Amino acid sequence: MVNLQSVLRSLGSVVSVEECSLTGTWDVGTLQHWSWKIQDGHQHRGGAHRPLPPRRGPDIAIHPKEIRTFFIHFQEQ
Repeated sequence: MVNLQSVLRSLGSVVSVEECSLTGTWDVGTLQHWSWKIQDGHQHRGGAHRPLPPRRGPDIAIHPKEIRTFFIHFQEQ
């Protein structure tokens, strides 16, 4: 787990964190992943194999070979 508040402390106080698509154009919570069947008859799904839990607070989990994009809002000074 990574605590964004402590990592970004030198930039200011983190007010909110929004996870978005890699391009920064869509909120990850609203994305719908494609699914398709292959020759073996099994259903396959694009994107992550595990559902992402709702974000609560500044702690995020980063897994190997994973790229995630966030909009981080700081408190005005």
